[in-house]
Amino acid sequence: MAAPTIDGSVGDQRSTASSGTVTLTTTQTNDIIIIVAYCENPGSAAPTVTSVTGGGLTFALRCRSNGSSHGNLEVWWALAPSALSSVTFTVNYTGTFDDATFLAYGVHGCNTAAPWDSNAGLPQKQSYNGAATPSFTLNTSQSDDLILFSNGVLASSSAIPADPSGFTNITSKSNGGGAAAASSRSSCKGVTSVQSGVTVAASAAGSGNNGGECILDVLTANSAVIPQRRPQVFTMC
Repeated sequence: MAAPTIDGSVGDQRSTASSGTVTLTTTQTNDIIIIVAYCENPGSAAPTVTSVTGGGLTFALRCRSNGSSHGNLEVWWALAPSALSSVTFTVNYTGTFDDATFLAYGVHGCNTAAPWDSNAGLPQKQSYNGAATPSFTLNTSQSDDLILFSNGVLASSSAIPADPSGFTNITSKSNGGGAAAASSRSSCKGVTSVQSGVTVAASAAGSGNNGGECILDVLTANSAVIPQRRPQVFTMC
């Protein structure tokens, strides 16, 4: 068995609205579709996502990170039984954002019944302001995983911290069409062994951002390991 792999990716943007769209094409059946939505609103708290719709898929919120000043990063996911041909997904918000970016990609080779690594410490999230280097300590419960590192900042693309060492960029997008700017980026790393106490950190600090959010999560090709119960031993008397 091998770690899951990326199957198609795209980024899009929108300014001064309460929804946005992103259109994705994939080539494989039974992909996990990931939507990474980041928005900023410099005048007040950033709105949150209420739903992701499109393609007849059922999306669920995986993680939301919005503890910084005026930024909100969310990861939503769904199972796509069939390959996607220019399918448009709509991300709906509770209110109006200044700028937003939307990343979408497919991941092939996951355990479709339970695609996320079962470790209780996942997902992880972090909020930061100004120059910062997001850092996590990663523990997983399964082998053959794909580690996902997503980042969003209230700033131009130059303020996004660089990908962690050994990670490959999936897709990114920057939008400066409003009063400020929103930029996001997702990267990944495939591993074949269980991870224990591994540091996952951006390899360079961003600067000039006022609403940094980061989410670390893991998709798996394997089923959760169910501990075997020790058989009972009965003593005859």
